[in-house]
Amino acid sequence: MNWTLLVAIPVLSLLLLVHELGHFVVARLAGIRVEEFGFGLPPRLLGLRRGGVIYSLNLIPLGAFVKMAGEDGGSETDEGSFSSKSKRARAAVLFAGPAMNFVTAALLFAAAFMVGWPTPTSMDVFIYKVSPASPAASAGLQPGDRIVAIDGMVLKTAEQFVNATRSKLGQPVTVTVDRSGTTLERTMVPRTKWPEGDGPLGLGLQSKVTEVRPVSHPPADSLVQGFERAWQTVAMTVTVPVLILQGMLPADLARPIGPVGIFQITSQAADQVADNGWWFPLISITATISAGLALANLLPFPALDGGRLLLIGVEAVRRKKLAPEREGAIHFVGLMVLLGLMVLISYYDLMSPLPKIDWGP
Repeated sequence: MNWTLLVAIPVLSLLLLVHELGHFVVARLAGIRVEEFGFGLPPRLLGLRRGGVIYSLNLIPLGAFVKMAGEDGGSETDEGSFSSKSKRARAAVLFAGPAMNFVTAALLFAAAFMVGWPTPTSMDVFIYKVSPASPAASAGLQPGDRIVAIDGMVLKTAEQFVNATRSKLGQPVTVTVDRSGTTLERTMVPRTKWPEGDGPLGLGLQSKVTEVRPVSHPPADSLVQGFERAWQTVAMTVTVPVLILQGMLPADLARPIGPVGIFQITSQAADQVADNGWWFPLISITATISAGLALANLLPFPALDGGRLLLIGVEAVRRKKLAPEREGAIHFVGLMVLLGLMVLISYYDLMSPLPKIDWGP
């Protein structure tokens, strides 16, 4: 057995715990009576009552839950019940879970930047186009030449070449290239003016990464980049259906994953950590899953937080609550559909395992 598969259990448990913690904290702030805050799923192993709340540890170590008074349609005369609170308060409680997953994703991405984000540190720079009547054409440079150096400075990126060229406009520069294993040096003068879409030398460049290394970022920068990355992950997920319809993203690369798929990718990440002690893969995968949970829970589907928020919106329009039995039936049907989808997705993950991820270093 590949024991790294078990890494998915604490990963999912952590993310579900922070989700429920969001519900719990905001419910308490809203004056809702919380009857139980449980880690894991029943049956209960042990429970400790504090401040009227039972904090429980349960047998199945996957997930967490918050049991609020009146959550399933209790009396509105009970001031401490979920159903007695205003629409704004109930919406805040429901939104808090996904919000906590988003914040967790941002903090985990920040940690990934701090431990070392895979960054290209060296690349080969090739010429793919030489403009007619340009300094490069006059010097005999050709598409396919690999640029090695400029004025003796060995290049690591195309940006270095561009900066060096633009710093010596109107002055001779010597460009060293490799052409099919032969080293050539050519001297030319970068133009001070050039046609639109061209450049000082008239070259079109493309880069091929040859070295990727973990680059650590300062904590403050990492925090900013962590929130940016979390937002980008959510935004990219939202745009995936559009990209598929436009043919810009193959459908098989945008497949949903279930618990089995999560076990597979976290196992890959854990293997990477075990191989070289680099924590980025596991941290970044956990962050990505957390961002995905934040978005998935906000989908306007029954049994999800987004579905419950939708019903609060319907209540606001109707100026009347749905009957508890009707709302319960809607969420029950939604839950059954979700469980069915989860089984189908998990079956697909088993029959067609996710490809190996190239983490970089």
